[in-house]
Amino acid sequence: MNDKVKIERYDGVIIPGFINAHCHLELSHMKGVVPKGTGLPNFLSQVMTSRSASMKKMDDAMAKADKEMYENGIVAVGDHANTDNSSTLKEESQILYHTFVEVIGVEPEEADFKLKEAKSLTQEFRNGHVSITPHAPYSCSKALFKNSKKLSLRRTSLVFIIRRVMKRINCLDTRQVSSWTSIRVSGKMQILLKRRPGIRSSLIYLICLIRISCC
Repeated sequence: MNDKVKIERYDGVIIPGFINAHCHLELSHMKGVVPKGTGLPNFLSQVMTSRSASMKKMDDAMAKADKEMYENGIVAVGDHANTDNSSTLKEESQILYHTFVEVIGVEPEEADFKLKEAKSLTQEFRNGHVSITPHAPYSCSKALFKNSKKLSLRRTSLVFIIRRVMKRINCLDTRQVSSWTSIRVSGKMQILLKRRPGIRSSLIYLICLIRISCC
């Protein structure tokens, strides 16, 4: 070997960068706010009622989360957003973000308006990595799903992550769901859950929820 060749040796291994496939960067300021073991209904309620904060607090928390992810080897993030609060940080970050603008609406007559709002919001994320996604079966009307599908075929990609529903059903404390349980999220929006006799499989329960909410 040529003595002039300089070899640098480092401890550890070389691996590809990590991908955070599901993140809510704009809610970074809520880390640790909701106690563990709260249960799904109370968790959702507290998220909706406690998410407001000053822009400085949100900006500081997002910057801290972004830095922490990068330092831990995350190079790309699939981030779900309902506001444009994270747009500036994403433009300046060393991480590549794809923003999924979530659309929510249980009233069929509001479907077009909700999608118009979502399309407007996508314009705030100027790195080109942005698309619209329905939030979940229990928070979107059938009309909203259908119109979202049409939109995806015309302009952008449509992403629906059904695993989130499975996870939320699995962590649901069934003692809190005796007959019909209504979880009020905001305004007219409610999540309706029902424990049906003899249904134990979360997959069957999921199918029931989809039929109730979307079909």
